[in-house]
Amino acid sequence: AISKGIPLSEVNRHITPHDCWVALNGKVYDLSEFMDRHPGGPTTILAWAGKDASKFFNEIHKGVKIDQYLRPEAHLGSLGVDESLMSEEFWHTLRARIVEIREEIDRVLSSSATESHKADSIPRLMQDQTVDPQLK
Repeated sequence: AISKGIPLSEVNRHITPHDCWVALNGKVYDLSEFMDRHPGGPTTILAWAGKDASKFFNEIHKGVKIDQYLRPEAHLGSLGVDESLMSEEFWHTLRARIVEIREEIDRVLSSSATESHKADSIPRLMQDQTVDPQLK
């Protein structure tokens, strides 16, 4: 194993056929060597390269333990938490952005026709030219 606690942001960097990491059930695997032996072919594995495929894998391969099909060195370590996403600075920035988004939505909805129903508020927001494109 390379290390313990590999963040998903690191797994995201390995998305090619010759460098294909996938997270499965809390573990990170290098599936580059296994791809050609996968009964379903390499395409499905490559589609999940750099991602957590646990839900998809468990739905397709009920009860299968992938370790029995891989070399021990394919297991790179446990899926960990990206520490930069857990910093107080990150959460402060996220909270501030949420407040901005709420204010923007309230502004747009309050300036819209009062006859509209809440169900059509999202489509109106998407068409409103004054809404910050990043919010869309």
